[in-house]
Amino acid sequence: QEEADRQRQAEEERKRQEEAERQRQAEEERKRQEEAERQRQAEEERKRQEEAERQRQAEEERKRQEEAERQRQAEEERKRQEEAERQRQAEEERKRQEEAERQRQAEEERKRQEEAERQRQAEEERKRQEEAERQR
Repeated sequence: QEEADRQRQAEEERKRQEEAERQRQAEEERKRQEEAERQRQAEEERKRQEEAERQRQAEEERKRQEEAERQRQAEEERKRQEEAERQRQAEEERKRQEEAERQRQAEEERKRQEEAERQRQAEEERKRQEEAERQR
């Protein structure tokens, strides 16, 4: 009876230790899987942030290029208007000089005709006096 008791207790103890070992390993496995899951999520999060950063930079670059293009066009427009203004002023100046030249020539012509008229009258006067002298 004592021997049977001893064996029964020994068997019980063996089973208890087996169960404890099984639970220890199950706990270890649970922790291992938990850790693996934690790392998988951390990796996912890292990739998500990396992608978000990549998109943020791409958007920044797009805006930078848009702004550069806007400035290039504004500069082009400014130069175009400057050139148009320069041409408008040059055209104005050309017309002003043309008008001045026209007036100078008209003035010259007027003086030439005045002089011719003065000489015609002087010639007439000379002939009139000559005729009077001849008759006298």
